[in-house]
Amino acid sequence: MTDEDALADVVWAFAQTTLPDQFPDNERSGEAPVDIALALGGAADHDITIPDSIVASVTKCFATRDDFDAQQVMAQLANAVRVTA
Repeated sequence: MTDEDALADVVWAFAQTTLPDQFPDNERSGEAPVDIALALGGAADHDITIPDSIVASVTKCFATRDDFDAQQVMAQLANAVRVTA
């Protein structure tokens, strides 16, 4: 399991605790960046505050990367943080 996979588990679990009907395990894509972006997007859509620990972990994992997946994750994170700020 990679750091991204572990982070996806944490972010998805957070989404499940806040919106259990929208984030069942069988809805995961199996791709960590996609699952993280989906969970963050769901939080933003429902004005749910993302814990600082998740914000820090996602930022640490994706902020310095310049690939498409990282850009999508960071865009969803920025949207989620902006919505709940």
